[in-house]
Amino acid sequence: MWARWRPSLWVGFWTWLAGLGLYVVATFVAWLPYQNLSDQFQLDGVSPPPASAWQAYQVWHQWDTVWYVIIADLGYTYDERSTAFFPLYPLLVRGVSTVLPIGTFEAALLVSVLSCLAALILVHRLATEVAGPAVARRATFYLLAFPTGFYLAAAYNESLFIALVAASLYCMRRGSWWWAGMWAAYASATRLAGVLLGVVFAFEYLRQKGFSPRRIRFDALAIGLVPTGILMYAWYCARVYGDPLHFLEAQRHWFRDGYQPPWTTVWQ
Repeated sequence: MWARWRPSLWVGFWTWLAGLGLYVVATFVAWLPYQNLSDQFQLDGVSPPPASAWQAYQVWHQWDTVWYVIIADLGYTYDERSTAFFPLYPLLVRGVSTVLPIGTFEAALLVSVLSCLAALILVHRLATEVAGPAVARRATFYLLAFPTGFYLAAAYNESLFIALVAASLYCMRRGSWWWAGMWAAYASATRLAGVLLGVVFAFEYLRQKGFSPRRIRFDALAIGLVPTGILMYAWYCARVYGDPLHFLEAQRHWFRDGYQPPWTTVWQ
């Protein structure tokens, strides 16, 4: 087992370390032009950037990160619009900020960067299984080098979601169906798209069984674990807001009015 995972740990770690180092440098360089402009910011009524280079990471406290920090600190009842954000990531952030002597935002960054490391390792392992080591190295590099790869290091749930999806897919490839269902359940508690792993589970199970109904065994029931994350969140929404699909209603505050055909996004 160690021999199988050692290349993935090596490639994943060094890709992660290089990417993290570049983000640190980019953050510091972006902060430099503003270090002497605090008086101008006060005149304009705008919050100034961090005064210290050691606090330059605070510039990452933007957009959805603000909502995740609020949820981790105060829960969903602070603002019902926050239910648009699924619970597993802020739960982990709350746990880390409770155990370690750091703030909630710092805990959110820590969860994200560690999840990013896990995602890179798991993607490399999965890609090696599917397409070989050369493709796996490129897949790992491009995952972080892609222009939107910085989301994997930001205090968002993207890196956690990719890590959970890759873990579930890898377990499916290995025929570990109950483990695959468990990781998929966590993925569906992280993002709505996680529930689609049920489709992948069904296809992969049937593929390995030769698409023969007679070869279906008890472990096929593990597919029932896939939607449990979202079902538990729906139960929470029903109990608190009287609507199990309240998280979909909350999406309207971000100009997402229900479902639409996939080609609509491409056209827009």
